[in-house]
Amino acid sequence: MSRLVTLLAAALIALTLCACDDGADDGDQLLELDDLAAVALVAPQSGDGVLQSALDDALLLLSESLADNASLSDSLPAADGSRLCVLIGERAVDFGVFRQDEIDGLNPQGFRLRSANVDGRQVVGVAGPTSIGTAYGLYELLERIGLRFFHPEQSYVPPVDLLAWPPTLDEQQSPSMERRGFHIHTMHPIEAISFLLGTDEADLPYAFRWIDWCVRNKINYVQWELLRTVDFDNWLPLAAQIAEYAHLRGVKIGIVVGFVFSQQKSYMIVPRPRELCADELRSNIDELMQVPWDHINIEMGGSEFVEADDELTVAWMDLTAEYLAQRWPGTDASVKVHCSTGQTAEHYGDINFNFLAKFADPRMGVYPHTVMFYDLEGKADVYGNQDFLYMRDFLIETIGQRPVYYYPETAYWCTFDIDVPLFMPLYLYTRWKDTVLIAGAKIDGQVVFTTGHEWGYWLQDWALARFSWDASLDWTDPLVDLGQIFGTQAGVEVGQVLTELISYQQSTLIDRGLIPYIAAEDALDELGWLVGILTHPKPITFQELYNADRTQLAGFEQQILPALIEMALSYEAWTERLVQLRTQVPEQTLPWLEELIDSVRINALRCAHSYRLYAGVCQMRGAELGLADHSADQAYVHFAEARDDIKWQAAGVVRKREAAYRYPFEWSSGWDEPGNVTSYPFRYIWTVHHVIFYTRREAQAIERNFDPLYMNFHSLLQEII
Repeated sequence: MSRLVTLLAAALIALTLCACDDGADDGDQLLELDDLAAVALVAPQSGDGVLQSALDDALLLLSESLADNASLSDSLPAADGSRLCVLIGERAVDFGVFRQDEIDGLNPQGFRLRSANVDGRQVVGVAGPTSIGTAYGLYELLERIGLRFFHPEQSYVPPVDLLAWPPTLDEQQSPSMERRGFHIHTMHPIEAISFLLGTDEADLPYAFRWIDWCVRNKINYVQWELLRTVDFDNWLPLAAQIAEYAHLRGVKIGIVVGFVFSQQKSYMIVPRPRELCADELRSNIDELMQVPWDHINIEMGGSEFVEADDELTVAWMDLTAEYLAQRWPGTDASVKVHCSTGQTAEHYGDINFNFLAKFADPRMGVYPHTVMFYDLEGKADVYGNQDFLYMRDFLIETIGQRPVYYYPETAYWCTFDIDVPLFMPLYLYTRWKDTVLIAGAKIDGQVVFTTGHEWGYWLQDWALARFSWDASLDWTDPLVDLGQIFGTQAGVEVGQVLTELISYQQSTLIDRGLIPYIAAEDALDELGWLVGILTHPKPITFQELYNADRTQLAGFEQQILPALIEMALSYEAWTERLVQLRTQVPEQTLPWLEELIDSVRINALRCAHSYRLYAGVCQMRGAELGLADHSADQAYVHFAEARDDIKWQAAGVVRKREAAYRYPFEWSSGWDEPGNVTSYPFRYIWTVHHVIFYTRREAQAIERNFDPLYMNFHSLLQEII
C-alpha cells in the first residue's frame, strides 16, 4: 500500500470517528500471424491523390511493423505463402472479391472489407465508391491488424509478432454523420498555434501529421481560429500549403473569425461594430479566401458575454451567406451559438442573442456550442445555466432548416482540467451520450472543440472520432480497442479500470457536484466572481469556511471532506491496479500504460491535496469556534502534508510526464516565447510545470491570502481583448 493510501485511509478513519459494438467481427478469434513475412498492397495506378496519399501512408506504417517487407504495386504478385495480399479499390473488383454493384450502392464515404480466396491464396479486399471511402477502409484494416492512431505525433504500430488478423472478414461501413471534425482552439496557447498560425515553414510537418491523424481516424474536417496578431502576409502561403495538403488527403478545412468579436485577439471581418460595413466585409472575405477555405465559422457578439447590435448581426450573416454563394460558391459559413447567458436581442422579441441565426439566410449554418464535460441532457451549472436542455432543443428544432453542426468540448483549458492538470476521460462518456442523441436526430455533423492532447487528452478525441463515424458504438468500445494493445489479460484490466473511473467521475464530479474542489481558480475566475461571472462551478472557498458558523462547518465536514478522501483513495487504487500491469504488457505499449498511470495518479494527488487543505481549514475554524476535536495543531499537520509532501509528489509526476510530451517543451510549457500569438504570455500547461494551482490554494488556506491578484500570471485586460 502506497504512503498516500495509508495516510488517507487513516484520515478517513479519523474523520469518520469525529464526524457527526466495435464492428461485424466481434466474435471472430484473432489469428496470430507468426509466419507473416510480408504484405503486398495491390491498387490501381489511378493518379488519384487522395487514395495515393493513403496508400503511401499505409505502406510506411506497414513497413515499420514488417521491417520494410511491405510493397505497393498495381498487379497481384506471385503466390507466396508468407505474403498477405490486400486488393484495394478497383483491384478488389477486378479479382472478384466484390461485385461493382456492392460498391456503387454505398455511402460515398463508406467502404467494404472482405477476405476471400483468389487463385488459391487468401486475400483481403478493401473498396469504397470514392477514393476517400477506400482510404477509410484501408485505415480500418490497419486497425484490425493491431495499429492504433491515438495521437497526431504518436501512433501505436506493433511489431510483426503482435499483428493479428480476423480469419474471416465480410462487412460494410458508412458514417453516422456527414461532417466529422475537430476545432483546434488556437485562441488558447496550445502547441498547434506554432504550426497552424506560425510563419516558419519548418513547422509545417506538424500540421501535416495532424491532417494525417484525422484521415486515419475517418475525420473529414478541421478548423482553427485566426487571430489578428498573426503575421498575415507571411502566414498566408503556409496556410495555403496546409489547405493543399488537407485537400490532397480528403479533408476539408475551415477558419474561425469574428464579425466584431474582439475577445482574445480574434480576427474580425467587420471593422466598425455599429455600422454595416458591407464593402469591408466582402473585401475581408476575399482576403481570407486567398487560402481556399471550405468553411468559415464566425463568432457572434462582441465577446462571449457581450452581445452586438442584433439587427446588424443578422444583416452581417445575410451578407456573408449571399456573398459566399455568389463569389465563393465552394465555401459555406456558419455562426457559433454559444451557451453563455444574459444576452438578448431586443428587436427580435428579446430572444437569446445567440439564437439570432433563426432570422438569417438559411444558407448560414449554426454551431450549437456546449462547454466542459457536461452533456446536452444532464445538469450543467456553468455560464449561468442549470442545464443545456435549451441548446438541445434549439439544435434539434433547427435540423433541416439550415446546416447544423454540434460543437461540444473535450477539454476546458481555463483552470478546469488539463491546466491543473486533471485526467478527465469523463468527456468520452458525455460526448458519447450527445453523439447518440444528435446522430439519431439526423444532424449534419459534429465538430469537436479540442485544446491539447497531453495528460491522456488524446483518449477522448480519439474516441470521439470513432463515435462520430459510428454512433451505434457503446461508450466502452474504444476502451476495449485501447485495451487490445496491452494483451488479453492486461488489456481487459486497463479497460475495466477506465470504465470504472469514468463512471465514477460522472457520479462524483457531475451528479454530486464535486468538480470545483479539484479544479482550480485564478485571478480571472475570482475577479469574475466579484461581478457575478462564473464560467465553471465555484467551490465553497477557504475564505467562506473561515467565516462559517458551526452549522455550516459541520455540514461541510460531513459532506465534502469524506468525498474528497473517497476520491483520493479511489484514484490511488486504480493507479495501483495499473502499476501491477507493468510487467505484463508488451514493451511497445509500456509508454501508453505509463501515461495512464501518471494521469490517474495526478488525480489521486489532486484530491488528496484538496482534502488536506480543506481539512486543515476546518480544523482551524473549528478551533476558533471552540469545537471539540478541532485544533490548530491538527490543522498544521494537514497543511504540512499538503504543502511539503503531496504537492512535491505531484511535481514529480509532472516532471516524469514532461519527459514524454510529444511536442517541443516550449510549445506546451513555455513563457513569453516568440511563437505565441495568443493573448496569453504563457503556454497552456505552463501552470502544470510550476504546479501553480497547488501553491496558490496553499497560500489561501494556510496564509489566508484571499487577494484575487495573488500569484496572478495573467495580463488581465490584454487577455480579454
